[in-house]
Amino acid sequence: MVIVDTHAHAIAGDQYRYPISPIDGQQSDWSKEHPVSAEGLIEHMDRAGVDKTVLVQASSVYGYDNSYTLDSVAARPDRFVGVCCIDATAPDTPDVLRYMVEERGVSGVRLFTQNDPSWIDQERAKPFWREAARLDVPVNVALHRSGLPNLAGAAEQNRDVRILLDHLANSLVDDGPPYEQARTLFDLAEHPNIWLKFSTYNLHDAGQGGSTVEQFFGQLVRTFGADRIMWGSNFPASWGSGSGDPYLELVDLSRNELAFLSDADLRLLLGESALSVYPALQKRP
Repeated sequence: MVIVDTHAHAIAGDQYRYPISPIDGQQSDWSKEHPVSAEGLIEHMDRAGVDKTVLVQASSVYGYDNSYTLDSVAARPDRFVGVCCIDATAPDTPDVLRYMVEERGVSGVRLFTQNDPSWIDQERAKPFWREAARLDVPVNVALHRSGLPNLAGAAEQNRDVRILLDHLANSLVDDGPPYEQARTLFDLAEHPNIWLKFSTYNLHDAGQGGSTVEQFFGQLVRTFGADRIMWGSNFPASWGSGSGDPYLELVDLSRNELAFLSDADLRLLLGESALSVYPALQKRP
């Protein structure tokens, strides 16, 4: 089985070369407590049997300065592909995105909406979406669950763009089946250009209250299809218990909690779905 981690971050040890510059001015606590470098991440991947990782720009550490992510991917294209973070409402956004894709070789872009997701389907975002469609680059979207109607609007307006929803928008699922609290999440299934990225957070949340992991992810697979769902560790923002290798613990968690799925569906969630969205994952350097 090919295992692809679609959502991990890397933090440089050299803050002079790669200065801290978070989007909101406040560096995330996890990056201070667990600053795992790209080289360190590869060591964790090797121990856990993870073949490749989508290295996602740590916007709460470096903001829109994608230098460390891009340099890490360039140094190890056999293990990483990169997702950059840009300001999609800036006047020069199409030029920046074009440079990132054509000159720096990124495989995806991330929109970090913070507390206001309303702009992603508005007029000011259209130049970004047009260029993303022209470049055929997947767009990762990090937003609060209140913004899911805006995401649906953006997907409808930009049907040629592959859109990946980060962390299932942290949707509430503790009410259990039929998951009325997460109705806006499940409604996204009608948009065939939306894929779901679930992380360690979601595996934990799915086992709370009136929900179980099997119930929630079973319904998710039945609704979207396994080929539109993919796993990401969120490492090192998500960390193990500390009793062993923290990354291996996260990988084992995904394997164990999803063991109820068929072999074919499990292969899709843990790797093959990502290969279809990020073709660069299939290339040899």
